[in-house]
Amino acid sequence: MRFSKVFKQRYDKWLRKEFHLAEKIIENLNDWLKAWIDVSDDSDRKVFTYKTEDTTREQFSKVPYVLDHEGAATYRGVKSSAEHGLTEWRSSRAESSLEKFHELLAHFANISCKSEFANALIARGTAEHNVGARWRYDCMVQRCWIY
Repeated sequence: MRFSKVFKQRYDKWLRKEFHLAEKIIENLNDWLKAWIDVSDDSDRKVFTYKTEDTTREQFSKVPYVLDHEGAATYRGVKSSAEHGLTEWRSSRAESSLEKFHELLAHFANISCKSEFANALIARGTAEHNVGARWRYDCMVQRCWIY
């Protein structure tokens, strides 16, 4: 249950996320690459494209840019109004738009329908999101918020 959506909705504000060190991130990427590099699907197609390994190895050099500065405050504690009195933890950095968008599509992964239908739903959701983002951007440009 710890990784479920319900758990996150109920308890996420009282838990602090753990940030890995650069060495651990590189090690996890390397393990992921080794685990999937030679895997094929049912129709004997490789799971990775010919560019996947090179792209993943390129990420090794970019890991330091993802990390926070060693002394940076990533969370701030807020006194909770709940009866248990636990401290609520709020992140000092906002979630990226890309991560928020992925959360919108997360429920399509396990809806027990044909893959073609799930792909169509995801494509439609992506298109709708992009149309809305484009409209908001155009509104900002018209109001001269972006120079």
